[in-house]
Amino acid sequence: AGIVLAKLLAPGMVERRSGHLVFMSSIAGKIPSGGETIYNATKFGIRGFGLALREELWGTGVGVSVISPTFVSEAGMWAVTGLKPNPIAGEVTPAQVADAVWTAITKNRREMDVVPIQLRTVLKLQVLTPGVFATTARWMGATRANEDLDERQRDKR
Repeated sequence: AGIVLAKLLAPGMVERRSGHLVFMSSIAGKIPSGGETIYNATKFGIRGFGLALREELWGTGVGVSVISPTFVSEAGMWAVTGLKPNPIAGEVTPAQVADAVWTAITKNRREMDVVPIQLRTVLKLQVLTPGVFATTARWMGATRANEDLDERQRDKR
């Protein structure tokens, strides 16, 4: 839906030479893990679309940003599960996500990761050593945690 809507809105924004499109991805769009392959694929996809569209619209006056939060507490699909995140992934608040969206729009940021400091470090390591990261994630039980999350959300589908 976000891709279709962006394709419908972008021409008018380009014509006016103003506007900003924001795509809500997830850290799951940067860090693949077992137990959530479909979710990972959709988040990698929306991130890729947003970043490519930003390049297509460069110089038109239209900005494009991708927001990638970790688990969001208090509201949304994660909050209703009652699960606790692992200490590395952590949680962020809806207000932190909203602040990131505001910053992305007002400063025309390409991407904003909304994550605790410890996950910021992990993201950097994952880019440099994806094989080591994948092994570590398996060792820490990421697949099992994702399967638990999937099970808790089954009735939402």
